[in-house]
Amino acid sequence: MADGEKKRNEALRRNAVEKMWLNYYNNELLARGLISESMHRKMKLEISMRKPGDKSWQQDDLEIR
Repeated sequence: MADGEKKRNEALRRNAVEKMWLNYYNNELLARGLISESMHRKMKLEISMRKPGDKSWQQDDLEIR
């Protein structure tokens, strides 16, 4: 396997794990009443659209009540 392919596979694996953790925390925040249903849906969509190495979200975008 070429180095480029290894790096791509590693990035894809890392992205999958990040999405799993982000979804877990998103669900926990909703279950504990720390975020609204609408924020949960927004974050779920943002998480699903993440690409390897994507750091597009900003902390200011989070609506904690």
